[in-house]
Amino acid sequence: MTQEIIEISPQDVKIGERFRDDLGDIKEFTMAIKRQGQLQPILIDQDNRLLCGYRRLFACKQLGRKVQAVRKTVEDELQRKLLELTENLDRKGFTWQERCLAIEKIHDLHQEKYGKSVEGVSGGWKNQDTADKIGSSYGSVSEALNMARYIREVPFFFNALKTQDEARKIIKATKSGKKIKVSETKDGGFKVININPPPKPDPPTGNILDYEGLTYEPINEHGVIFLFGKLHNQLGFTVEAIQKSFPDVRAKRKNERGLLEPISIELEHKSSNFIDHGHPTDGCDVIVCWEHDWEDCEIEVIELKSYIKKLKRELHDH
Repeated sequence: MTQEIIEISPQDVKIGERFRDDLGDIKEFTMAIKRQGQLQPILIDQDNRLLCGYRRLFACKQLGRKVQAVRKTVEDELQRKLLELTENLDRKGFTWQERCLAIEKIHDLHQEKYGKSVEGVSGGWKNQDTADKIGSSYGSVSEALNMARYIREVPFFFNALKTQDEARKIIKATKSGKKIKVSETKDGGFKVININPPPKPDPPTGNILDYEGLTYEPINEHGVIFLFGKLHNQLGFTVEAIQKSFPDVRAKRKNERGLLEPISIELEHKSSNFIDHGHPTDGCDVIVCWEHDWEDCEIEVIELKSYIKKLKRELHDH
């Protein structure tokens, strides 16, 4: 059945709240209507409320001419919004922000009418229902609903982003705690320049030591290795090899007769770590550690903590 086309003053058409804010290149569109005439009517409801054709209506208003229109009876706000969304997805596309907000509105209106879906309970309107309704995928609808929340909560920032991909990167980065660097574009928008992981927190440290270039007391075996490298001469050792396998160090030290003899040294943060690491007692001559806490140890132990205190005390006395 052919629908009747009427002519109506643009001022008599009620616009109301629209999904679309960006009219695109409206100047070129207006000049096209001036040259060729209005090739397609707008769609209005029984109360002259605009359903489809906002750009055509705006152009005719700018030209000071009546707009051609077709009337359609609509039942409710849900049907009205579906008509607008369908038209704009098929023609001049929404901005990504408008599209996300439009999908959210359609989803919310359906949930108001059919109820929200509750896990374990039948019925209610689901994301998949909205996807089926607008001919989209479940993933696209779910992302659009998530994006819409960010647009509403931080409109100044997310409305200025040029692409949905930019927004996707920022949301993903913020959720993982990464640092985001953006720059302002010439037209007042934003674009992502770089996404870096957050700076790592300062590592834990021991108490202040301030000795031989080591600011803090060792909290692991690495600190003991550093100090042993500084103090091995003072401790009377000549180092021949440092190795990954047990024992850590092969060195020589003068005995009571003044002769150099081979010494096997294991470096540990605490002397009890020797047991924790499962080392054999017959394969080591000396344990060099920061803290000696192995009471029944039968191996010679050099505790660097007390040794350095002794050195500092002697230096202070002199």
